[in-house]
Amino acid sequence: MESHCLKIALDSTPSVFHTGMYVALGKGWFNDEELVVRFISPDEDSYYQTPAQKLWKGKVDLAILKPEEFTCLNISEPAHRFIALASLLQNNTQAIGVRKEMGVARLAHLDGKRYAYMGLPYEHRLLRCLIKHDRGKGKYETIETGVAGAWRAFLRRQVDVVRYHTIWEGVDAACRHISLTSFMIDEHHLPYRYTHILCVRDDVWQQKQEAIRAFLRVVAEGYYFATEHPDSAANLLMEGARHPSLNNVRFLYQTQLRALAHYGGKNWGRMDLAYWHDLWNVMLEYKVLLGLDKKVLDHLPFAVEEVVQPVLQKETVA
Repeated sequence: MESHCLKIALDSTPSVFHTGMYVALGKGWFNDEELVVRFISPDEDSYYQTPAQKLWKGKVDLAILKPEEFTCLNISEPAHRFIALASLLQNNTQAIGVRKEMGVARLAHLDGKRYAYMGLPYEHRLLRCLIKHDRGKGKYETIETGVAGAWRAFLRRQVDVVRYHTIWEGVDAACRHISLTSFMIDEHHLPYRYTHILCVRDDVWQQKQEAIRAFLRVVAEGYYFATEHPDSAANLLMEGARHPSLNNVRFLYQTQLRALAHYGGKNWGRMDLAYWHDLWNVMLEYKVLLGLDKKVLDHLPFAVEEVVQPVLQKETVA
């Protein structure tokens, strides 16, 4: 039987978000499906190309993207459609954080602070939207850190404000005894729920649909295993990724315990189309989205059902 090769661009170095995939790898479940899977960490090319760029250029079959990246691809690349197939998490884990000692009580107080800019699509426009909705001015100092350097810059006090994940960097902050004031992104008029989206380019989806469906089914089993056996899953992540960022076993166990409620159990990968309608409607309402001509969009150049196709919606993990 012929093996099918799949390349997956990770959104960050291997972490708790990718656990189910490394469980499937370590358990040999990809081999059972005749799949040869390679996970590509962004530090392999020193973050030269983002996962979105790799997907756009056809260098990978699948990529894990943030909602903004997924949205931007479908707006800026008319020759293709980029399809969201599954969400790695079922709930938002992303927050905007500052040290509690700064006395920031609301988003409006972020005016004038130093923000760790990661270079994501619409990043400034979204943050200004949140601050202005809280009656702030949306004026702050930008410190360019990139995705990889944002948390490090925050720890070094080079920035005051950072966008981070509660189940990863949030655990790191607790281990370092850093008290944070956090503003969950989805609690401030922005329906931001699915933070890690597994996406494919339309032509690749047509060519490799059978293999990708098999990959998703196996990965769903991996995440379900992680909810039932978090310590074993953490070990499989560490052993499979063999990445220097995963050498703290205690930290990994803690992040796994924090992640359990977000994997979705037997509902891994599901996405509610109503969420995407709500998110994009808010982005349009607050003039966040820009077209190819850099002008503000008043409507989407695609149908939601065209780009959001959660293939596991009607399937059940055994």
